[in-house]
Amino acid sequence: MKINIKILFGIIPLILAGIIFYSTASSYKYTVVLDPGHGGLSLNPVSLHGDKYDPVGKKYLSPYQQGADYKNLYESEIAYEIAVGVKNLLDLSRSREGRLQLHKILLKYDKNAEAPKEAINVIMSRDDGYPMKDFERLDGKTDRDYNAPYRLFDFPDFTTSKRSLGLISRINAHEPDLVVSLHLDSVGPTNGAMAPVVTPGYETYKQAIDYINGTDSEKRKIKSEFKKSPYLNWIQMDSSRSAFEWFLCDAWIYFTGYWSYKDGLNPDPFLFRGIRQDYISWKYQGKSWDFRADETKPTPIHLKSFIPSGEFWKRELSEPEKWRRENGTEGVGGDNLYSANELLRFIRLGLLANQAMPEQKLPDIREPHWSTWSLPTYINAISAYIELGFLNNKYDRERIEKFKEIHAEAIAVGIYSLFYGLHISDLKAKDLPTGKALDLNKYKTYNDSDYFKSVMH
Repeated sequence: MKINIKILFGIIPLILAGIIFYSTASSYKYTVVLDPGHGGLSLNPVSLHGDKYDPVGKKYLSPYQQGADYKNLYESEIAYEIAVGVKNLLDLSRSREGRLQLHKILLKYDKNAEAPKEAINVIMSRDDGYPMKDFERLDGKTDRDYNAPYRLFDFPDFTTSKRSLGLISRINAHEPDLVVSLHLDSVGPTNGAMAPVVTPGYETYKQAIDYINGTDSEKRKIKSEFKKSPYLNWIQMDSSRSAFEWFLCDAWIYFTGYWSYKDGLNPDPFLFRGIRQDYISWKYQGKSWDFRADETKPTPIHLKSFIPSGEFWKRELSEPEKWRRENGTEGVGGDNLYSANELLRFIRLGLLANQAMPEQKLPDIREPHWSTWSLPTYINAISAYIELGFLNNKYDRERIEKFKEIHAEAIAVGIYSLFYGLHISDLKAKDLPTGKALDLNKYKTYNDSDYFKSVMH
């Protein structure tokens, strides 16, 4: 049989390309998205520059959050620089020579660490952003949509009328196992600190429904138990409400999209904050984007009659969401809180192992910030959302500015540990990491499919 040499030589590159593509795709056992917070600009008018676009009311429901700043320091820039450092270190896993370098770093944290054997797929959620100080340098035109690459939720391209994907939709499309969101807060404790940011699951929010439907004695019991629970640290947006009253308000938002009045017993029909699961391109979205022309906003649903029906509420009641957001090794917060706290503990260990700071100077890890945060709720992955420090605090500013590389190294090692586990070296200090890997197999085999990869349509 004659062989056409030209055809053969034409086929071989295609075969090799297929082998390379297949081996590259299959070599990634784990995917992590690094999400440096913010990146856009808080500009007026909100009708062009806002976020949380409501397709029913045809408007943005909130201004874009550009992040914290202090003098010439910007949260979005610092978070991005540290995220790039994390990516560069984890990308070493993609080559033999790089894995040797990564192994040397791991040995600082675990003297018996094995050399990495697999490549980790590392994706940045955004490119570099621009702080407000660069606005004039860009062009200073307020009619340009600067926030298109950065806003959290889907939004319309006003030039084409097509739906554009927001950050949450794009992150979910990568089908990651872990998302690490890096942030800095503006105002914090006088001695400086770090903190995890988490949102609970359906079981916790349901306390609000039980409260509304309860007798006076049942209401008093729920309120009393809340004050003794970890949720006592629920974020208070201002001093007009107690932590419990803000919890009730956030529960109404979670269930209905509306704020409640201060007592938490009824919705405030004038404060609509969005059916957020509908503002994301995933299989759990409802019909809001295909609204009727005569609609302006949905009618408030009262929690006394609320029934969790539809794909999104099936998700919220599912076992994987309990694993992600409830109970867990930290007692509350599920795998999300464990991952966030573990990365913060690795930062403490990194500063200690690199002899950057003595133990008594290490930043404390505060109790979790609880609220209806969008990313921990709506991404279909483990969410490690962390505040690296407080920009108003000189100790935090000096720590982060001076030791950015150590923060990046510690976070990279922490991510590696969350995937593979490490035995922490014999350093004696409080709040050091456990080195225990996440049990990701339970998500990958849930109902005979991968829960994280079943998010898209």
